Amino acid sequence: MAVLKNMRTLALASVPLLLGTGAVAQTSPSSVQLYGVLDVALTYVNNVGPTGHSLTRMSSVTGGYMPSRLGVRGSEDLGGGLSTVFNLEQGIALTTGALQQGGRGFGRLAYVGLSSKEWGTVTFGRQWSMLFFSLLGSDVMGPAVMGFGSLDHYLGNARIDNGVGYQGKFNNFTLGATYSFGRDTLNIPGHPAATGCPGKIEGDSKSCRAWSLLGKYDSPAWGVAVAADQIYGGAGAQNGLNSSSLKDTRITLNGYYKMGAIKVAGGVVNRDNDGNQIQPKSNLYFLGVSYPFTPQWVVDAQVGHLQYKNSPTGDKATTAIARVGYHLSKRTTLFALVGHTKNSGLLNISVDAGSAGGLPMPGKGQTSFATGIRHAF
Repeated sequence: MAVLKNMRTLALASVPLLLGTGAVAQTSPSSVQLYGVLDVALTYVNNVGPTGHSLTRMSSVTGGYMPSRLGVRGSEDLGGGLSTVFNLEQGIALTTGALQQGGRGFGRLAYVGLSSKEWGTVTFGRQWSMLFFSLLGSDVMGPAVMGFGSLDHYLGNARIDNGVGYQGKFNNFTLGATYSFGRDTLNIPGHPAATGCPGKIEGDSKSCRAWSLLGKYDSPAWGVAVAADQIYGGAGAQNGLNSSSLKDTRITLNGYYKMGAIKVAGGVVNRDNDGNQIQPKSNLYFLGVSYPFTPQWVVDAQVGHLQYKNSPTGDKATTAIARVGYHLSKRTTLFALVGHTKNSGLLNISVDAGSAGGLPMPGKGQTSFATGIRHAF
């Protein structure tokens, strides 16, 4: 026992030498947090494909509340109100353990920056577009397996590679902007998080660029946000944006109002997409309500309607979703969802945002049920 005790003392005494003088000498206050969300659901969806068959499976790509993820974030106080900030976050599928966002190591977030209490935060790396932040207060369902994001997959994947971002909060107002020098380096055909537009090419300064702007006001009782998001095409890019002369623009106005514990929220996302040459213009309207009727039970409901302007085939889709959550604790929640999508014209949008291979036939509706568990840490 004496020998083991001496070995342990020697090992502990050697730690500073192994870490190096930089690690030992650091005296600035800093913090690092490991966090994650583990969200998995058993889902049923009907009316799939030309045979109209049903699918029952587990889903964790998009869960009952949000996709599963594992991340680490932190900050270091540099003095004078200035801090270094960073965030690394990877999406994971609990059903297989696979990485998401096309297999990227940190496909959800990967940035570092500087933050000031006076002027805000500047970040560099892979990060969210301001379109994402504009919807945080008004989208009561969030990026769940069922939500109005199924009507526009970009809303749940509005991130940029090679980005510079800024956010500043001034009393109740938030201002933000991003700019990308090459919006998406991932090229997997048909993948919702990949558009294959890595960056500038010789002689084309607009190729694969992207920008976004945000203005937001939040109070304890109500809030409103306006945001614009524009992505440019490039040679070989997906979704019809195969030239830098083509762009995809979304503008949103949304807000929320609280009446005691009840929250009512809604808005519109206007889109002008050069990649769709037949019917480039559309509006996505959404309206939702959230009500925690006890400390343990909460009900959320939302309707989204996608309408293409001047569509020769009458293309439109409406999705209605309801969710019940029961909080076993502050970190663990059981949930159940039900949703239905009605398609018209040539649209074949699935009610289940995580339903790869689960699309209905054009013009056909679809219903889905899901139940599962979420744990956050």
